[in-house]
Formats: sequence, C-alpha cells, structure tokens
Amino acid sequence: MTELYDAVRSLADRSPYAVDRTDDGFVVHVDVADATWYALLRKEGLSTTVRHIVRVRPERRTFTITDDVRSLDWQAGVDGGRPVLRASASRTYGRTIALGRGRVWAWDEKLRYGKVLDYTLDTEESRALIRTAANEIGYRERMPPVMRFALAMAVLGGGGAVVTLVVLAVAALTGRFS
Repeated sequence: MTELYDAVRSLADRSPYAVDRTDDGFVVHVDVADATWYALLRKEGLSTTVRHIVRVRPERRTFTITDDVRSLDWQAGVDGGRPVLRASASRTYGRTIALGRGRVWAWDEKLRYGKVLDYTLDTEESRALIRTAANEIGYRERMPPVMRFALAMAVLGGGGAVVTLVVLAVAALTGRFS
C-alpha cells in the first residue's frame, strides 16, 4: 500500500490534489488548504466535492477507485420580495464522470469587482493521476464492490426484461391476447 500511496502522492505534488492515507488505502481530493481552491470551494459558494477512495491490495498488486461526490446547494435572501431559505444535499457513491467549467466573479479586499478564478471540474483528471501512478509501478485496477453490485443488478434487470418480452411474444403468437 505504501508504494502506491507514495507514487500517487508524488504526482499530486504538482497538482491541486491532496492524498490522505486511510487504513486500507488512501483518498484523493482537491486540496482545500490551498488558498486558491479554498476560495473556489468555500468562500465563493461552489459546493460540490469529489473524493476518490482508493483501496489497495498490495499482496495482489491491485486497487479499486470508488468516487464519493457530495453536493450542497443553498439559497438565503429575498426572491421576488419574499424571504427565502432553502437547502438541498446529495451524495453519489460509485463511479461518477463529471465535467464542468466556470468562472468566479467577486469583490476583492480592495472592493474591486472582477474575475477571481476560472476553473474546470473533470473527475477523469484526478482518476488519471491515480491510474498513472499505478501503471508506473505495476498495479492493476479492479472494479470496486459497489460497482460490481450495480452491474449485477443491471444484468438481473435486463434478464427480467428479456424474459418478459419472450413471454409476451409467446402469448401474442398463441392468441392469448385475443
């Protein structure tokens, strides 16, 4: 585990990502301690965070990546002359592909209004960081359990749909619907 953790951490040194060790692997996420990213994620109100939970099996030289995407949206103030206070939260766990782009405009400390930051969100970029490090040291990626379960349910649901279509076709051909 230490070998893959060290390799990912080394690549993350040149990126906006932080790597935190866990009992069975590590987590890769945007480094909110970095002042630029802190401003983007907290001060300016953007509220989606993406964490890649990496579980490592060093004896097999394999790893899994599970995405943990959390969003918090809120609004407080006046909308059309009526006071408003709303909030919603969501969480996606498994595999998420998210692409986004935006600009943050705000007042600075000298009360000048302007563009503070251009940003892009690409979950494939942060996953590629992990995969690149793993390939360099000979680790193979495996599908995480949550994805295997989702795939099994999809196959089961698809099989049920096929059986239903076959039964309906046989019933229609034998005149059961007349």
